[in-house]
Amino acid sequence: MSKKSNALGKWFWFVSIFEQGRVVEMGPTDRIIEGPLHPYTKALLSAVPLPDPEQSRPRVRLPGEVPSPPNLPPGCVFHPRCPEVFSACSASEPHLLEEKPGHLVSCHLYAENHRDK
Repeated sequence: MSKKSNALGKWFWFVSIFEQGRVVEMGPTDRIIEGPLHPYTKALLSAVPLPDPEQSRPRVRLPGEVPSPPNLPPGCVFHPRCPEVFSACSASEPHLLEEKPGHLVSCHLYAENHRDK
């Protein structure tokens, strides 16, 4: 994903967000920019500069180090740096789920067994 996300919507109608070679979110560009679901996508979009220097938005800062590709952590590859991590994240890799029509996310936050908690 380009850090110039404002331009993305003009060039691409569909986008996939990858973290460590795995798709964490995909869908129509405008939906992802306006309503990101995965914590990594939220952090990525928070780093995009706004065109108006008078405007600001909260920046999502990720703790820790990016894991080495040959030594990825078990479970979700993003869990060591995720601000919304919980036990399932380190136990198993999440599956890509269609959370909204045409908008898919690979995150335990959107798994059926977590929605009621």
